[in-house]
Amino acid sequence: MGSHGFKLFSLFYFVFLWLICKAYEGGICDEPQTSIFCTCDTRYRETSILCYVTNNLSKYDEVWNSLSDVDNVISVKLNSMLPMRLDFIPIDSLKRIETLKSLTVQQANLGVLEAYAVSDLKELRELELDGSEITRLKRTPLQIYKN
Repeated sequence: MGSHGFKLFSLFYFVFLWLICKAYEGGICDEPQTSIFCTCDTRYRETSILCYVTNNLSKYDEVWNSLSDVDNVISVKLNSMLPMRLDFIPIDSLKRIETLKSLTVQQANLGVLEAYAVSDLKELRELELDGSEITRLKRTPLQIYKN
């Protein structure tokens, strides 16, 4: 194999490694967790994250930082697995996802939805709080941004 063959082999090897790295989603999709199980679906360079919360988590838990490690997230769905119920929206992590358009929180026990609870999610177009037991809304929990 001459110099030309070696260069061709090196090029194919580099492309192969690049494709493997591109296939790695990163973040919460590929890191096994004990309190949460998440899957990611990427289509047309847009990613949807579906998570099942199986154990108690705090809003300061390190696992929430992994949400923003995934590229081009447009949708996040957080489902609580009964009898455990999520009692907060991890807004600090979600606001680092600049492309987030849809947020669903299911079977949570949110209680009081605080003022400006999801206002920092500037691209958010859809919010679903299905079965999330909201007992009271504080003044202006949602702020509408006009483009």
